[in-house]
Amino acid sequence: MPVIRTDHGPQYTVQVWADGVATWGMVHERIPNATPNKNAHIASWHSGLEADGLGNQVFHTLAEAYDAVDRWGPFDNERRMHGSWDDWPPAEFCRCVLAGTAPRIKAVHC
Repeated sequence: MPVIRTDHGPQYTVQVWADGVATWGMVHERIPNATPNKNAHIASWHSGLEADGLGNQVFHTLAEAYDAVDRWGPFDNERRMHGSWDDWPPAEFCRCVLAGTAPRIKAVHC
């Protein structure tokens, strides 16, 4: 079953959320308290979306916001440089990996 992982925000405790997750055939997994690193990848994605895709914009309708997010997705994947991949866009890095020509990425030690 697909798993959707969230923090403990109040929006994830309402019955509508639980019903939706069940309807979609998903499992709702909550990260442990005080462990934001367990959701770091999505926090990073949201940070980029806010900084590069939605920051300083005012939307008058949900459709406008949806269109902005829809445009940002391909930008993030095809053109935005990602520091974790030595400033390569994900799609280009993936093409290089598949071709066997990807550069070595420096290890990150935490």
